Amino acid sequence: MRVTDTGPGVREDERELVVQRFYRSDRSRHIKGLGLGLSLVAAIVKLHGFRFDILPGLGFVVEIAFRPKTASSV
Repeated sequence: MRVTDTGPGVREDERELVVQRFYRSDRSRHIKGLGLGLSLVAAIVKLHGFRFDILPGLGFVVEIAFRPKTASSV
């Protein structure tokens, strides 16, 4: 599943940070929120064995994909 919006996007150096609890980018500090949304989504996705990736592109692009089990992860 891929979700895309037309907003300002996420800089490459912030892609790992935006999924941390309470992280707020300097560009979004004036917008209402606590910085929990993406961290909760990423945790739930990973808990169920899926992959959560923030992709480069125009706007904000998130991809949630099935992560098949390998012989070493069984």
